[in-house]
Amino acid sequence: MHIIITFILSSLILYFIYIFAKNFHFFIESPSNSIRKIHNSDVIKIGGFSMLSFYISLFYVNEPMLIEIIMFGTAFMLIGLFADLNPNLSGKIRFYIMAVLLIFFIWKNNFVINNYDHVILDQILNVSIYIKYLFVLMGLMFSINGFNFIDGNNGLMTGVALIILFNFLIYIDSSNFEIYIFVQILAAGLTSLFLINFFTGKIISGDCGAYFVGFIIGSLSIYISNHNIIYSTLIACIICYPINELFISFWRRLLFNKKNPLKPDDKHMHSVLYKIICYYFERYDFKSSNKFFNPNSSTSIVILSFLIFSSVFIYIYGNDIGYLNTFFIISFLQLTLYLFLMFAEKKLLKKIAA
Repeated sequence: MHIIITFILSSLILYFIYIFAKNFHFFIESPSNSIRKIHNSDVIKIGGFSMLSFYISLFYVNEPMLIEIIMFGTAFMLIGLFADLNPNLSGKIRFYIMAVLLIFFIWKNNFVINNYDHVILDQILNVSIYIKYLFVLMGLMFSINGFNFIDGNNGLMTGVALIILFNFLIYIDSSNFEIYIFVQILAAGLTSLFLINFFTGKIISGDCGAYFVGFIIGSLSIYISNHNIIYSTLIACIICYPINELFISFWRRLLFNKKNPLKPDDKHMHSVLYKIICYYFERYDFKSSNKFFNPNSSTSIVILSFLIFSSVFIYIYGNDIGYLNTFFIISFLQLTLYLFLMFAEKKLLKKIAA
């Protein structure tokens, strides 16, 4: 029943956002030449506000730490909302605000990872409490900004989050009632936004949704690990895509492009794949205006398919070959796919120029 109620409430919130935005156009984002914007029609940019339906979980959850996660998640949603309504707000300012809030959250709750499920990692990261704080700070920053990085194509960010949550549900024993309900309600709220975003493209999650989801999933991952519900190395396998995306982009900008790593560009994996798919849609004269078959949604389908394949691989082989080894294998495959797409884009650009 809680799943149905959350889904309906999330859908109603999205409906009211749609009606509300018709009268207040500052909630609408028009097509632009911005390097990260790919939509070609007006979109409502605060769809992430539908995640307020997640507050239903407060009727089922009594664990103080889970309640803390929900409350601080709201703060990150508001930071994202402020960024959505102020597009000129610099990434540096957002970075500092998030860092301060995360430091307070970690310090207030002594929120660290107790066990890394690896002898060497435990020896290195348990040397000092400050190193543990720093590691969690970096991990949550990577999670929040990683989900924001992949929030470009219809259904991509919400789809990735849903795959992660469904993985959690597979490995969480239903006897862990509160955390099981917590994940189910979060997934139910996201499903409504995913369906509307993927099939219509009229409402996007925006920074408010990406920041909220990134913080909740990042914090939830640490909570699950600390309560020995899922191995921390297995969690790393499950959530690695958005974090790897941020990691790759950061070092690519800094070392290879010689640019400020905090400034956006159009060289993310989904961005490059989108441009390649656009080329073939134009070449073979596909009807790119089709709601269900266009470059935007097709990009999400390809990446989500890769993540579903990764999930199956983890489930079948992860335990046998070791979850840390599995993490490196999946990360290597992601990097290989990214390099292949970069090479393919370069070839296409030469072909178009010729």
